[in-house]
Amino acid sequence: MIVIQSPRLQLIQFQMMDAQEVFGCITPAIAKFMPWESPSWSEYVTRCERRVQAPEPNKFSFVIRRLDNRECLGMASLEDADSVSPELGLWLKESAHGQGFGREVVAALVEWGHVTLGKEVSSIR
Repeated sequence: MIVIQSPRLQLIQFQMMDAQEVFGCITPAIAKFMPWESPSWSEYVTRCERRVQAPEPNKFSFVIRRLDNRECLGMASLEDADSVSPELGLWLKESAHGQGFGREVVAALVEWGHVTLGKEVSSIR
């Protein structure tokens, strides 16, 4: 399991046991700016099970947690990891907005991609 740590956060590779807590962070306001609609619980579980059972080798999904209290803040991903310039994506629950967590996640994933994969992560979706 991959774990990436930053000063205030821990990015932990997604596991099924995270599904309920992550799902609780998804609101219509968050989904509004995402390339997906807010899913039902059963749709979300089905997607998660597929992701865990048949992981894509070039896609890394992480649960974003606070270091101090392990609170789930959202999800981040690094996709197309085999390309010259992988794509980074993230979303944070509404109560985590405006606290610099997004910048911290981006910095941690960019560094991890460079050090671990030897890639320059330059695209954010």
